[in-house]
Amino acid sequence: MPKLPRIAIMVTSLLLVIVLFSALGRTGNLEPVQNLFLIGSSPLSSGLSKGFKPLMGFFKDIGQADNLRKENTYLKQENEQLRNKNIELEITKKRIIELEQALKIRTTDLNTAFLAATVIGFIQLPFRAEISINLGSVDGIQTGNIVLSPQGSLVGRITSVTKNYSFVRLVTDSRSRIASQVLNSTTSGIISGKPTRELEFDLVIGNIKTGDILITSGLGGIFPADIPVGVIEKIAGTDQTAFPQITVTAFAQITNLRTVLVDTSFIAILPESR
Repeated sequence: MPKLPRIAIMVTSLLLVIVLFSALGRTGNLEPVQNLFLIGSSPLSSGLSKGFKPLMGFFKDIGQADNLRKENTYLKQENEQLRNKNIELEITKKRIIELEQALKIRTTDLNTAFLAATVIGFIQLPFRAEISINLGSVDGIQTGNIVLSPQGSLVGRITSVTKNYSFVRLVTDSRSRIASQVLNSTTSGIISGKPTRELEFDLVIGNIKTGDILITSGLGGIFPADIPVGVIEKIAGTDQTAFPQITVTAFAQITNLRTVLVDTSFIAILPESR
């Protein structure tokens, strides 16, 4: 009789053991053995649990740190959004105030046609000070139109116009010349822009003092009369000085302008070339 291979004997024996334990399990005869196994393995299970506890805590801490990072990122994004909303509200508030002021100016002189424009660019060079606005020839803007701040102070005049935007030569431009006079006085002269962005009151005829308010005189036809320009800030010289150096501070806060008014009812008689 041939001998069975060893592996066949092992497989057969394993199947018999499985069948036996399965039968004993159904009758409940394995319960003492199971309890004994559980009692014996309990210390091992407890030891393994204690051994893995620090490791489990480590992974738990990693998870919590990741959650904190995500929460911190979310809070930063939310804070940035709220900050930008506040900035947007401040800009809108300022725009509304400027338009309200512009409306008051428009209603005080019904013979003057104003268009509100937005400043879209600044050109600040030593011998050139200009702004660009978002209105052009299609909006009725022409070279020689006068530009005012929302408060009604002189900003400059239009020197170049394209279809959709225009350039404004500012009062502080070194090429700017404004025939002016002291308010409620016959004292007159020329306000000139300087490369330093300052204004000077030159060729003065009459008496002046610090604090005098200067307005346009209308002489020469470049600017209409009675527009506020600035205030005399400083007078350098003595009573004997023929032409003292007179520094003027412009009323219009040029660098802060976001809205301007274009007087389309006035066109300079002799517009200068840019």
